[in-house]
Amino acid sequence: MISSREKKIINELIYHNGTFLLIKELADTLGVSSRTIHRELKNVTDTLGQLGIELIREYRKGVKLELGPGEIDALTAFINTHAAKDLSNEEKKVALIYNLMLNPEGLKKSALAVELGVSEHKVDELIGQMTAPLQASDLEIRKTRAIGIQLVGDGLNKQNFLADMMVNELNSNSIYSVIENNFVFSSLVNSNIMGLLEADNIFKVERLLMDELEVLPYQLTENAYLNLTLHIVLAIDRTEHSQNVSVRESLKDELRDTQEFEVSLALTKKLEAEFSITFPEEEVYFICMHLRGSRRKSREADDADSIELLTSAFIDAVSHRMNYPFYAYPELKEGLILHIEPTLHRMESGIITANPLLDSIKESYPALFEIVGECFRQDFKVDKLNESEIGFLTIHFGGILHANPRIEVTTVCSSGIGTSRILANQLKSRFNNMFIRQELSISEIADTEIHDGELVLSTVPLDLENYILVSPLLDANDEKKITAAIADMDAAPLPKASGASTTRTEVNPDRVIQVSELYLNRSALTREQHTDALSSVRDALSSETGMAGEDIERIVSQLKDRFEATGFIIGEEGFSYPHIRSPLIKHHRMVFIHNHGGIGDRNYLGENVTVNHQIMLLVPEDTLAAEAISELSILFGEHHMNIHELFENPQKIEEAIKNHLRTIYK
Repeated sequence: MISSREKKIINELIYHNGTFLLIKELADTLGVSSRTIHRELKNVTDTLGQLGIELIREYRKGVKLELGPGEIDALTAFINTHAAKDLSNEEKKVALIYNLMLNPEGLKKSALAVELGVSEHKVDELIGQMTAPLQASDLEIRKTRAIGIQLVGDGLNKQNFLADMMVNELNSNSIYSVIENNFVFSSLVNSNIMGLLEADNIFKVERLLMDELEVLPYQLTENAYLNLTLHIVLAIDRTEHSQNVSVRESLKDELRDTQEFEVSLALTKKLEAEFSITFPEEEVYFICMHLRGSRRKSREADDADSIELLTSAFIDAVSHRMNYPFYAYPELKEGLILHIEPTLHRMESGIITANPLLDSIKESYPALFEIVGECFRQDFKVDKLNESEIGFLTIHFGGILHANPRIEVTTVCSSGIGTSRILANQLKSRFNNMFIRQELSISEIADTEIHDGELVLSTVPLDLENYILVSPLLDANDEKKITAAIADMDAAPLPKASGASTTRTEVNPDRVIQVSELYLNRSALTREQHTDALSSVRDALSSETGMAGEDIERIVSQLKDRFEATGFIIGEEGFSYPHIRSPLIKHHRMVFIHNHGGIGDRNYLGENVTVNHQIMLLVPEDTLAAEAISELSILFGEHHMNIHELFENPQKIEEAIKNHLRTIYK
């Protein structure tokens, strides 16, 4: 998806088609920093590349597009189709509240409009939109001639309100944008040194810088870039007050032929025009010295890759500790990658960013806050990570939790280990925020506690009021029923965080023996005459198990109840899968039946189906191999439309059992 800011940049380029735009001009138009435009242009380049359009760049001229009428129409249609929901209004609301919190004594409307990059009328509009939500939190925005605009109310209420806005209304990229463009830069603007300088000058200088620095074959660190901005503002102040600096002639000779000196010279000319001053020659060299001192090698491609890999590992670690699949949300990773790189620069440079949401975040997500901090330190190998930065990282994860609350589920099938496991696997693949709390058999559900708000999904009819009957493979109608049920439910509490490490348990030899039975007690039958599913089961029990005739009939009778309710077919016409867990069964066994004449069965829709393959699974009542059986059931379910491949090449079945045995010994 194309972000709202990326769309605005492309629209500006289309509007000025054929004309170069400086990064400063784009930053002024969008009301953001030059560094933000610089980052967004990478995404713009990728988006344009999808349509074979080149973003033309020239040093000191800026960027432009050269498009014909047809290309303009195609590009406009593309960005309108692929643009994400425009969140700029929500971003501005967050920035508005933050700036009012930062200035409790009040701000003039004109100053607030400049800060947000909007008109004064838009400021009034934003305030009007937030009146009711603010009142619900016992907060109020007051306007007076003497003071201006002021946020009135309890300090903690202000923090909670701002935190809720960020988590509830912004996506991960927008969270990054607000933090980077408001909290980070505002922290510097409000530091002690910034109290001596004109804030307006700082933003003017920052927006001029990036167009000149692009020619350098390396990037400045976050700290070096901001320090250069401050140094230039101080240089302007010195020049306006006729204060001089001195640079040795030998050093001038050394610097004069460097690329940094050319950049410094071009930059000071622009600054002179912007601020109507004339820099002494020494100031040009002084800026050059600062650039040389800040120099670092360009980031290699694998550095960017390493940040992406580390971010993935970080998300996986938090997912494991919180028992929640954060890894399933690509937008979280995208937002974190954008956020983490400047975070690391700030940490390396000792920049401390104020986080006005910190107390609220710690109160709302105490376990998540601690785990995010621990996992970030471990995966990014950092010792010192201040709580403000942990809080900003936590907001990204909190936003995912809020948008995708945890749903607890109990799955039920006739045995508790067959189709319920196939169902559980389908649920996890289609509903990221579902947590399978338990997998039960029909006989177990009567004696098992079901939590309030828990969803019960069954592949067989139940004597319960609130449950949903579904196919193990979940068809479109099943998904609709589940989605509707979720919409009416309250979210379950946050998953309980797990410890950083797990204790190794002793290997149970009986479990090893029982899992091994699944490998050893496999047999294959080939039949030519058409038969029905239950007769096929009776025949296999008789020829492969050595069970007494009376016990065989009791097993068949139990399976008949399941057959009459839903049939044995997996999917609409996959394969027949009779499976049973019973005290009559002494050993685990699987029988693979290939009947060329066909096996008559029924699917979950009640339709009569003839298939050529049947897998009979027999499980003792006191089984210790439930996990291995579940993994095999998933494998069968994944191959339900090409089950013949597993019959012809059983290596996948064998490997699944072997892999499970290996995990027992880990």
